[in-house]
Amino acid sequence: MEYEESEMAKVDSKKRRSIINQHEQGIEVIISARKSQLVNFVLVLWMIAWAYGEITILGKLLNLGDKSPDAFLVFWIFGWTLGGLFALFMWLWNDQGREIIRISASELRYSREYVLFSRSRVYQTTLISNLRLTSQTTSNIEMEGGMEFWGLAGGAITFDYDRGIYKFGLGLDEAEAIDIIKAFQSRFEIPDKC
Repeated sequence: MEYEESEMAKVDSKKRRSIINQHEQGIEVIISARKSQLVNFVLVLWMIAWAYGEITILGKLLNLGDKSPDAFLVFWIFGWTLGGLFALFMWLWNDQGREIIRISASELRYSREYVLFSRSRVYQTTLISNLRLTSQTTSNIEMEGGMEFWGLAGGAITFDYDRGIYKFGLGLDEAEAIDIIKAFQSRFEIPDKC
């Protein structure tokens, strides 16, 4: 049975978000944050409303004259400022964030970069085991599951380290995560279990 060209929908190949670089000392993987236009739009609206509230309340607090500030307004502006900083942080991650994983014979260095900010952790490769695809059983009710939506926790790749479990590869699809695992396993012997 033959199909006409117009009857078939073509499936475009998915654009990779990770770059795997092989070096003499080890492997470097750079994973760009999953960019969501919807999240960016919501965060921009949130920051506009935030700025309006921040300016309005700060104006009231600064123009009190001889009166003492209302405790509720002071408490509110503190919480409001933290919320605005959270939104800015999420926007920076969504727009420019990236994960960088460097593995060598002696260590795995995991960094998350957000334009002006960077956070790194170093793991000894001798204590790493059971490098695997993350099971997809995390619930959004759990703290980690909810924070994964914002790019703050979780990942598609899991490994055991000493007595803990760690993840990286935020929002990667399964095929891309498997490619990274295979690249690591092709160069470094990572035991299945300790």
